[in-house]
Amino acid sequence: MDLEIRHLRIVHAVAEAGSVTKAATRLGLAQPSLTAQLKRIERSLGGPLFERDRNGARPTPLGEMVLARARVLLPAVRDLQEDAVRFANTSVKLPGYRLGATNGPILGGLVERLTADQPGIPVTTRTSWSAAELTSLAVAGRLDFVLLGTCGDSPPPPAESMNWTTVGTDPVFVLLSEDHPLAGEKELELSSLAEEHWTVAPGDGCFADCFAAACARAAYADAVRRSARYADWLATNPEYGAVP
Repeated sequence: MDLEIRHLRIVHAVAEAGSVTKAATRLGLAQPSLTAQLKRIERSLGGPLFERDRNGARPTPLGEMVLARARVLLPAVRDLQEDAVRFANTSVKLPGYRLGATNGPILGGLVERLTADQPGIPVTTRTSWSAAELTSLAVAGRLDFVLLGTCGDSPPPPAESMNWTTVGTDPVFVLLSEDHPLAGEKELELSSLAEEHWTVAPGDGCFADCFAAACARAAYADAVRRSARYADWLATNPEYGAVP
C-alpha cells in the first residue's frame, strides 16, 4: 500500500485524540474501520505507530518520527490547496510574466517594480546575449516580453508577430588617458577618434560588429584592423587589471 496524505491525517488524529475511539469520532468513522485502516498503515510503514491499551494510544518511537514528518507535510498540503483555490479564482488573466532580456540594467528594475505592484503574480526571467534567440522564444510563445539593445541605427530582429517600442537610450563610453587632448569633453563624435588604436572590451554580444559598423559610418573602417584584443593589451599593461 502506498502512503497517502489521508493516512497521515489518521495518524495525526489518533495522536491528537489520544485514542483510536476518540479519533474515529472526530473523523466521522466507525471505530473498527479506523482500527483496520491504522493496522494497514502500520504494515506499510514497517511497524506499530502506537502502543494501545485501556488508557489510550501513545506514539512509539516510529510513530514519533512519522508524526514529526506529518506535522510538516499536512500544513504544507493545506497551504497548497488554499493557494491553488485562490489562484484558480483570481481575476488576473495573465498566469505570470515571462521576461527575456539581453544583459543590462533595465531588467532588474522592471522585475522589482512588477513584483511590488503585483505581488501575487510570478515573474520569470531568461537572459541571453543573442537578441535573435530571445525574439525566437517570444515568437514561439515561450516569452511574453523581450528587452534588448540595438546599436546605433541597427533595427531589432525582424519578426512578424513582434511590436518593438523604445524604452530608453544608453550612451556608449570610451576610456581615455588623463592627458588625452579630448579627455575633458563631455561628448565626442566617433570620427574624432579615427586615428586612435582601440582596445575593445571582451564580450559575447554584438558590440564588436556594431562597433565596426559605426566606424564604417564614421568613414574609418580600418579602426577594427587597428584595434587590439583586450587580453593582449592587458598583458602589456598589467597595472590596469590589478584588483585593489
